[in-house]
Amino acid sequence: MPDDMLARIIKERRRALDLTQAELARRAGCAVITLKRIEHGSLRPSRELADHLLRALELTPEERQNLIRHLRRPRGVANPRNPFKGLRAFTEADAADFFGRAALIARLLTRLAHIDQPDHVEIARQVGSPSSSIVDTSGSTQRTLRMLAVVGPSGSGKSSVVCAGLLPAIRRGALPGSQHWPVTLLTPGTHPVALLEDALPQQGADIPRLVVIDQFEEAWTLCQQEAERAAFLARLLTLAQAPGGSFVVVTLRADFYDRPLQYRAFGAALRQCTEVVLPLGPDEIVDVITGPLERLGVTAEPELLAALVADVERRPGALPLLQYTLTELFEQRAAAGLNLANYQAIGGIAGALTHRADALYLSLDDAARDATRQLFLRLISVLESGEVARRRAHVTELPGGAHAIAERFANHRLLTLDRDSGGATVELAHEALIEGWQRLSDWVNDQRADLRVHRGLAHAAAEWYAAGCDPSFLAGGARLAQFEALTGIELNQQERAFLTASMNEHEQRLEQEQARQEALRESLARSEAQRLAAEANRLIQRGGSAELIALLALHSLALRHTPQGDEALCGAALLDLPVRHFTSHTGRIYCVAYAPDGCTVVTGGQDPVIRQWDVATGVDVRQFVGHTSNLHALAFSPDGSLLASGADDQTVRIWDTSSGAQLHLLPHGANLSGVEFTADGRLLTWGMEPYLRLWDPVGGVLLEALNTRRSVPRRIGLAPDGRSCIYCTGKAVLRWTFGEPAPVTLLRDIPFSGNVAVTPDEQMILVGPHDAFIVHGWDSETGRIACEYRGHTDYIEKFSVTPDGARMLTSSLDSTTRLWDMKTGAELRRFAGHNNLIWSHACAPDGRFVLTGGTDGVATLWSLDETPSPPVFRGSPSGLMTAVFMNDGKTVVTTGDDLALRVWDVGSGRERHCWRVVPAKTIHGGLATHPSERRVAIAGDDGIGRVVDIETGAVELLLIGHQNRIWGIAVSPDGRLILTSGHDRTARLWDAVTGELLHVLTGHTDLVVGAAFSPDGRYAVTGSDDGSVRLWDVTTGAEVQRLVDPRFPMVYAAVSPNLRHMLTGSADGSVRCWDLAGGREIWRAAGHHGYINSARISADGTLGLTAGQDRTARLWHLGTGAELRRFTWHSSAVYGASFAPDGKYVLTCSADATARIWHLDWRETQAHLRRRLLRDFTDDERAQYGISGEP
Repeated sequence: MPDDMLARIIKERRRALDLTQAELARRAGCAVITLKRIEHGSLRPSRELADHLLRALELTPEERQNLIRHLRRPRGVANPRNPFKGLRAFTEADAADFFGRAALIARLLTRLAHIDQPDHVEIARQVGSPSSSIVDTSGSTQRTLRMLAVVGPSGSGKSSVVCAGLLPAIRRGALPGSQHWPVTLLTPGTHPVALLEDALPQQGADIPRLVVIDQFEEAWTLCQQEAERAAFLARLLTLAQAPGGSFVVVTLRADFYDRPLQYRAFGAALRQCTEVVLPLGPDEIVDVITGPLERLGVTAEPELLAALVADVERRPGALPLLQYTLTELFEQRAAAGLNLANYQAIGGIAGALTHRADALYLSLDDAARDATRQLFLRLISVLESGEVARRRAHVTELPGGAHAIAERFANHRLLTLDRDSGGATVELAHEALIEGWQRLSDWVNDQRADLRVHRGLAHAAAEWYAAGCDPSFLAGGARLAQFEALTGIELNQQERAFLTASMNEHEQRLEQEQARQEALRESLARSEAQRLAAEANRLIQRGGSAELIALLALHSLALRHTPQGDEALCGAALLDLPVRHFTSHTGRIYCVAYAPDGCTVVTGGQDPVIRQWDVATGVDVRQFVGHTSNLHALAFSPDGSLLASGADDQTVRIWDTSSGAQLHLLPHGANLSGVEFTADGRLLTWGMEPYLRLWDPVGGVLLEALNTRRSVPRRIGLAPDGRSCIYCTGKAVLRWTFGEPAPVTLLRDIPFSGNVAVTPDEQMILVGPHDAFIVHGWDSETGRIACEYRGHTDYIEKFSVTPDGARMLTSSLDSTTRLWDMKTGAELRRFAGHNNLIWSHACAPDGRFVLTGGTDGVATLWSLDETPSPPVFRGSPSGLMTAVFMNDGKTVVTTGDDLALRVWDVGSGRERHCWRVVPAKTIHGGLATHPSERRVAIAGDDGIGRVVDIETGAVELLLIGHQNRIWGIAVSPDGRLILTSGHDRTARLWDAVTGELLHVLTGHTDLVVGAAFSPDGRYAVTGSDDGSVRLWDVTTGAEVQRLVDPRFPMVYAAVSPNLRHMLTGSADGSVRCWDLAGGREIWRAAGHHGYINSARISADGTLGLTAGQDRTARLWHLGTGAELRRFTWHSSAVYGASFAPDGKYVLTCSADATARIWHLDWRETQAHLRRRLLRDFTDDERAQYGISGEP
């Protein structure tokens, strides 16, 4: 019967029974590949295997006998088949061609035969990882171990001897009853547990079975999961130890023998049941060659046999190469059989494989050669230890174009095509190909690292795909980086999809992490910015260094813009910053003086070197050296040619200012406190003794001395005429006229004594005690206190009157120097820049600057007349109610509780006019700019509106009609109308030219506060305490729109230029934006705390501006309601806020008696402050405030 007929019968019967090839192979106890070859017709089964197959196919005994009888008929031998196997291992179906291992087969049978003898082996039952030391000691038992491990080097023929030698012997009954044993044959693959469970029948454990695990090393080369590997070993142990159960035979490469030994229980079993496969002897080699040939009647030359034996013995593990060489020789045999000439022609045992493989490779085009390289590399596995092993790959893994190439190399027995539970597979026919084909060996060595990485990628991709492409299975981190770096190995579709998905996931996670990191950095930066801003604001409240405040505010904003930082910036912008620093002293500065020409200054102190500085450049131009102790007093002569100095070395020295030479040394009996030149050039000195001395400084001669009967203070005052001085002793203020023998008393019974100064007109005598924070101004005529100057928080060391007599300077141990209004006692400026106590100051001759010296060793120059930028306008002491820009943007007009209308120049910050236009009644209500640029409209408490010319103060128009106070007033954009709102619950429209009342707008049920026009002048807008805001047609006086919230009155409102939106401010502090067309609220912001006093919209309609009782004005984004800026540092309620005509500034006015101009854009303030700063943080400041570097 032809083989294809048997193949057809088996295939049709299998399909009729609905069996898969794997299921039939398991029933028959053969490999799936064997069954495939039988069904394909390329393999004739042995009688034993045929019987097993036919039984499994449920044929009757008669049918089986008939088919097997036909199998006994030999094939024709005219064209005999090739009995050699190339590189593939012998299978059970190849038993007839298997020779040379009779002795080893006998030893294996003997080992199996003795397993059931009484010599039991105690095996500790343990399942776990290689490092596990857990042993089940709950009940160790003596169990028979039915296991045999056949171990040998690669190429030693261990698989062949088991499959083609041992298995056929078992089936022939070589052991008692073995002919009835079911046989299970498998290789571990990637998932050995599943394969084993599928291959084992669901039968009782008492039925003997032979389980053969070929290529046991795959449990390490292909299985990637340690837990699965450990479970596989445990399952084999269970099978081998089950009473009456299975015989387990494994074949294992010797170089992997240590792997199972790492598992304690399995290693203990392996130690008892290992049989090693040794190299063949010469006779056995001959038997391997001649045995198959004799069956076919083919001969081999004796010279060939000798050469083959010699070559095999010289090359360990050469059996696969021998088989491949014999395969090639058989194909090329001569009529007389195999000969030495052909052997030599193909390169001998070492060259036959390379010769064939290279011939196939070189016959391909470039693309196919690259595909071949990719194919073979995919069939190689490089372990972590560096060992190289073949691997079985599913056909689906192969790159494009590799399938045809695999078929071509398989036809020449270099590759093996097979199937497993996962589908068609391909693998190297034998590991010998790796070393035997030099080209493949080179590929492997070149890509060794990539191969190891690729195996990880392939396994990860397979797991990901098996898990339904679950994102949790994707690669990341260093593992993904390794995968991305693969260049030498082409990826298949699944691997590319996995890598792409992993990269996308990584990018997404990276973006998420970057976003998280950015959010964290943003949070940290914002937190740090807020911390620094808080430090700056705290220093502002405490009157700290203006420079340090500015530096902290700027550094805060450089990190992040925050409301706190903006607040600190606004506060810093209001402070006085130094004009220049003079820094060369190595100790404290106790005294400073200004030269009469205002071009130079001198400083002295602890050094004790006197230094002269150029005011314009800050350069140290000269030094006066001679004193030996602390300097406490310095003074220039009226012409500037002489300099007098006094020190703790009890001397006064006179110096030539042009050369620096010392002219005279004037001894004193005590430490010096002060020196002053009189107007006529004489020198007055005093110290820690009861004497005042008057000298001729040119000749160095003492002119006269006055015994004060007690010590004098550090500071005394020279009378403006230069002929006398005023000093304080006891509780009296005395005047000593030079040339007179005794002083006269000016003030008696004052509550304290101390330092003294006098105004140029001698109308006021200033007295400050040594240990107080206050200076009293005494009226020299009445002898009463005329004014007090309070504010310092520590002792006042020096005070003096400015040359114009209108202001006073004080320097204190609280580290500030302050400028006061002489008449009112109001603090005008505060100079805070020293890091320690301030001991002295000196005013410039023209009164424009003041020089301060402190214990921080720095002398600092400040401007007394510099206008803050933006400026601050100080009006009525009791509060400013309204302030507006005139249309030119260069003038600001304010009104206040003092009934005054003040006109200010924006550039200089100076008051230009002050008009009193309202008799006996307070100007409490609104103020509006008239388009004429010279006129403003004023709302008065007397119920009258007035139009006033700001240049003349003339009242040009009276608006009379309200029955009570007018709260608000507005002028239409074209200047034709005036709107007033009053306490009498009405609003009124007036002709702005004639004063004629045009319309009375009635309907509000409570006082009407807000008054405004729409930008196009078509509508009047009023807001009332009745909770409504109303729009009125200015032509008819009719109400056209009403927005109502009775809970929180909306008293102030503004309309956007496009007439689409309205901004309202409510009594509850909420700011709202409305859609005018539908009367719908668009957004609401709960920003202010308390009543809102004004609401405005910018000319471009993008910004809203409100002012409130909470002492702030706030800038809003009209579209979103976001608060953009907060203008703070008013100390009382902010009554009004408005935009400058150019839109670059905001004007606020407050009950704290100031109106302030602010930059609309905080960056402008930031830039202005940076331009004014003279220094960066000191090292100590950086350490104190945690400033590490530039933001």
